[in-house]
Amino acid sequence: MIENAHDLSNILTQEEIDALLSPQEPENKSPMQLVKTNQGVKPLPELEKYIDSFSRHVTTTFRNITEAENISVKVQTFIKGQMGAYLDTLEHPSLIGFFHLPEWNEEGLASMDANLAYSVIDMTLGGRRGTSAMQLEGRAYTRIEQDIIKRLFMDMMSDLTRSFQIDFLFDGLDTNPQTALIAPPACDMMIARLDVKLDKRGGRMDIVLPAYLLHKMKVDELYEAEEQAETITPFTSQMAHAFLKVPMELKAVLDKKTVPLKSVFNWKKGDTLPLSYFEDKPIQILCGDINLFKGKVTIIGKQVAVAIEKSMLEEE
Repeated sequence: MIENAHDLSNILTQEEIDALLSPQEPENKSPMQLVKTNQGVKPLPELEKYIDSFSRHVTTTFRNITEAENISVKVQTFIKGQMGAYLDTLEHPSLIGFFHLPEWNEEGLASMDANLAYSVIDMTLGGRRGTSAMQLEGRAYTRIEQDIIKRLFMDMMSDLTRSFQIDFLFDGLDTNPQTALIAPPACDMMIARLDVKLDKRGGRMDIVLPAYLLHKMKVDELYEAEEQAETITPFTSQMAHAFLKVPMELKAVLDKKTVPLKSVFNWKKGDTLPLSYFEDKPIQILCGDINLFKGKVTIIGKQVAVAIEKSMLEEE
């Protein structure tokens, strides 16, 4: 997490946290913004039960790895937000573990702040008990340090499997929040935030689950009767999820040129049509006739790509 927000729950109220991670939308909402609204996630008793069980199981995992004498893992809070906004709050470098749920072929992630990461690393490598872990701000984690946290995340998958009664498989470790997108930036998700104490050290750990994954896990089925009486009904929510899975064809337009129909009829094989495209010129990305984004052409390996620089939906 960024330094100024390394403990949001101790500084902000739940409403302020929700406002931070889910910015208020304008009154004139676009269709896409309405879909986002319909995907809203509530704190769910069933999810809280699973995470509480996980906190008990993972206590043993931390004890086996760090050999700490006094360990406490408690659920601090549940935060609703969007994937992109959450990743923006993570410091760079971070320690982010990905997990895969083969039952639905979906993914989630877990992250820990620097305080907890350095505490685990220091204690695993034999650091003195009862002292604060040394931190070197901004430096990259070494391969040995990453391997220690990787081992912790792998053991945590067994704890999640036991708690949720669903297979959780470790799927890799990353240190760059900008490449940790497991869902679109605007995708709603639930963060289960846990406070971890290892003797006199500790920090925070997050379990991040996308909203559509919670729906597949059926942890929200207890709310179906209530939601039928609300504006956002189960049918509306299902339609919103289905809408986001509709295939959409995009086209990148380098340039547009108007020519007489007569000249088009005279074209033959080998003729060329000069365009006024030049390097760094913004190009449009369209869906049908709707302008969605502006970007520029770039090269990734042997492929031509478009780097998106501006969303036209934000101007609506």
